[in-house]
Amino acid sequence: NNLKIDFVEIIHLKSAPSIIPISYFDEKLKSKYINTNSISSKNILTDTSNDEKIKIVYSISDKLNKFISSNKLNYSDNNYFTYLYNFLTEIPNKTKGLSFFVNLNKKSFDIIIFNNNEFIFFNSFEINDENEFLYYLFFVLKNYEGSNESDKIIFLGKFEAFNNNYNIASKY
Repeated sequence: NNLKIDFVEIIHLKSAPSIIPISYFDEKLKSKYINTNSISSKNILTDTSNDEKIKIVYSISDKLNKFISSNKLNYSDNNYFTYLYNFLTEIPNKTKGLSFFVNLNKKSFDIIIFNNNEFIFFNSFEINDENEFLYYLFFVLKNYEGSNESDKIIFLGKFEAFNNNYNIASKY
């Protein structure tokens, strides 16, 4: 109750996003967009990508919403996917073919695919070990018909905690 903060930037890490091309986005359908990946459809938020090509729709918990409201915080909200997408679209990338960007986390990983710099896919997978990581990574690669000659797998960062994942993926 005694917060002495002027401004808070909130990045929602546990809010699974739905990604909608801006030309198809309808404000009245926000709750329908998140039906498949969220239990709550009360506190629905939207982000717009910097390139204004997509809307990111997600919900936040009642507990967080009450905390923000009760403390009358001056704040901004963004889903973590919005940051990833904006970062990746701002990188000058002249590769032809598919670019599979892999963002590893402690118990999950995200994969974002661009085709010749155009966004085409995003998903998150919960994993318990390297075998599950490989299974989901190869599942996505196979479905998008990834090729060793023209496509790239790019890990977002190199962290010692994920060395086993890097090493096992590099063998294939």
